Amino acid sequence: ATVHGRRYVRVVDYKSGKASYDLEAIREGTDLQLPIYAAAAQEATGAQVAGMFLMPVGRGDKHRLDGVALGEDDVVNAMDPALMTQNKSEILPIQRNRDGSFSKRSGVGSQESLEEILNLARTRTGELVEAMLEGDCQARPNRQATPCRFCAYGGICRRRGGEREEGRFYETDD
Repeated sequence: ATVHGRRYVRVVDYKSGKASYDLEAIREGTDLQLPIYAAAAQEATGAQVAGMFLMPVGRGDKHRLDGVALGEDDVVNAMDPALMTQNKSEILPIQRNRDGSFSKRSGVGSQESLEEILNLARTRTGELVEAMLEGDCQARPNRQATPCRFCAYGGICRRRGGEREEGRFYETDD
């Protein structure tokens, strides 16, 4: 979309599983997929990021985006014109107070905060690529997931009953 002569892009990552926008996980560097997509879209189009969102697509899911939008009225209104006449969006995580300001529950951020998230994703991705190029390709589960869930080698793995067998699982050179 173009607003006041500036180009904007909205990034939506459709998810068939359960997913939610987690700023803390992004800051920790454990959930970088959405901001990496947004950074790539920004670089490919030369547009500013108007928002980055997750959208559940499973049966029974509400079709409401979860994420963060640029907290500028004209940009938000371009993403959901209904916000020009009502206080709550049916599709965006945005709600307005009676005075027209964004409520504390709204998923909005400043241009600086969005750029901070994108730069963090770029930096962390660069660090991960550098580590891989140096041969560090270990599985490092984040605080909520384990790579074992998707691993095809469960039958021969020395991990037992969800516990780490000393010196055998996720060995490190540290």
